[in-house]
Amino acid sequence: MLKLGKTERGVELFSPYKNIIYNLNGTTWEVIKAVKKYGSEIAIKKTASLFEISEKEAKEDIETVLKNLKNLAIDIDNIPTTVPDEIYAPRIVHFDITPKCNSNCMYCLSSDRMSNQAELSTEKILNIIKELNNLGMWVLTVSGGEPLLRKDVFKILDHVKRMNIPIRFFTNGMLIDDLTAEKLSRYKDTMIVQVSLDSSNPKHHDTQRGVNGSFQKTVKGIKNLMKYDVTPIVAAVITPLTLDDIDDTVAFLHDLGINYVRIGNAQLYSYKALSYMDEINLDAEKAKLLGEKINNLSRKYESSMRFSLSPHMMDYAQDPSKSYDLAVCTAGITSLYISSSGDIYPCIALSNPELVIGDVKKDSVVDIWKNSPLLKKLRNLSVNDFEKCKSCTVKNICKGGCRGNSYEYSKSLKSYDPIYCSYFNK
Repeated sequence: MLKLGKTERGVELFSPYKNIIYNLNGTTWEVIKAVKKYGSEIAIKKTASLFEISEKEAKEDIETVLKNLKNLAIDIDNIPTTVPDEIYAPRIVHFDITPKCNSNCMYCLSSDRMSNQAELSTEKILNIIKELNNLGMWVLTVSGGEPLLRKDVFKILDHVKRMNIPIRFFTNGMLIDDLTAEKLSRYKDTMIVQVSLDSSNPKHHDTQRGVNGSFQKTVKGIKNLMKYDVTPIVAAVITPLTLDDIDDTVAFLHDLGINYVRIGNAQLYSYKALSYMDEINLDAEKAKLLGEKINNLSRKYESSMRFSLSPHMMDYAQDPSKSYDLAVCTAGITSLYISSSGDIYPCIALSNPELVIGDVKKDSVVDIWKNSPLLKKLRNLSVNDFEKCKSCTVKNICKGGCRGNSYEYSKSLKSYDPIYCSYFNK
């Protein structure tokens, strides 16, 4: 189920189940349209005429585009031809449906908000999802707390499936017994399950997750899913405690049959994370080492596993001397976050109390998305608005970084991201 979206830079192709975003410049998009409409051979003549180049050059351009699509495992026949008009749409919405949790993670992003144990009603959640769908939502991330602690969770999932919206279901896996795994398998055509496992060292995983015995329960949950032909993505949060475990952890996951792993350092946006700063924060050198390890693992398991960093994290394995088409911060542009109590934020990385832009219990999500002053401010931001960035020689590589990192360190949305900057601007 490939999706197309309009951006200020061109067209964006998104594969929700493979978690791939492919930014298409004008030439690439025209080539794709020509090949889809006329076939490769006739498209050569059409492309040569359109761009006033030789047929040899046109053939080379087409071959490059088709090769890139093949490398991304994208079938050109499945690419839509209609691009929505909206540049700003909540393409990926993170929705915490409950504050309840059976973990006690030392870096929990939701710990501040989970002190409020109030939940939205089933009817309210279903109506919000319907509103988001009307706004052009591509993917709904269902999370918590632990979403399986909510009794109506499968009613919510049924509602989303009926609207044919891809789902990302984030869970710690500890509650996935045989019956729950069988129920989750009913959504495998439209849902990706992501299970959190920080290390193959049980003691290290349990320490970070704050629950003795959580490792064994999570691994059992993963095995139950795979019994019903559901291969989850595994997400690992890396701290100084688990950094040296990565090779063993990936080998362990490989033996389990996992083929997609998301790895990232702890995000430091919550007060709880700040209170464990010494235990969870990777300094610049260790973060760079993390990127290098992921790069090496990608090569080692090239034919059987795929790796990515968690959202809002910078790939320290990249060479800053080269140019990369990194996505600019999507907060308020294509992303939105709704807490379990109904507060709306630009994204989960900008979920500080002073950045609440609405409350679904009394505000229209459509109205907030279209008229929020803060969202309009985020959409008008440019890397040239950041004092330290505007004259920087690598600003087109880093794009100013993550607004969540920036705000956490400076309490300003118009400041540089010190995490990105520590690597790119040495």
